[in-house]
Amino acid sequence: MGIIEKMRLDGKKIFVTGGARGIGKSVAAAFAEAGADVAIVDVDLPEAQKTAEELREATGAETIAIKADVTRPEDVNEMIRTIRKAFGRIDVAFCNAGICMNIPAEEMTYEQWKKVIDINLGGVFLTAQAAGKVMIEQGGGSIINTASMSAHIVNVPQPQCSYNASKAGVIQLTKSLAIEWAGKNVRVNSISQAILERSSL
Repeated sequence: MGIIEKMRLDGKKIFVTGGARGIGKSVAAAFAEAGADVAIVDVDLPEAQKTAEELREATGAETIAIKADVTRPEDVNEMIRTIRKAFGRIDVAFCNAGICMNIPAEEMTYEQWKKVIDINLGGVFLTAQAAGKVMIEQGGGSIINTASMSAHIVNVPQPQCSYNASKAGVIQLTKSLAIEWAGKNVRVNSISQAILERSSL
């Protein structure tokens, strides 16, 4: 079996939060191209529907669009119910929804700080927790959380302390869930943008 065949995801049932645009859309497209059925989850339902239709037409994958605010437990639970009803199971949860605010720390309001933390970290916890419960029940699954190189470094000159802190939290949350659920056949990983170094010649 070749490398391409090994990377196929035929029959897998996957959801992507923040999947209507950007990184989430690109990830959802890759899953669909590999043969998976994909739920596009986003607070912007029209854009999620547009993305789902684009992927369906381009790949033939079964796609659905779901509106959900990942900071609201009731939305997350309803999202999970909708996906299970449509797909029957959840093989992969890609927890990607996130925002960034470039605001100097001395000017940032608590509401602004809390919004970033609630979406980027709290939303990942709520989504991973809900998906994890399903995966434990069904005997296994994979959870992937979008972190960032900003979890490891401080980007200059961007003033984004809330974003950096939230993504560092995502990495430690991921490690904690991976340890807790390893014996239950649920894999938990995070991904970050690569930090590339160039040498001067």
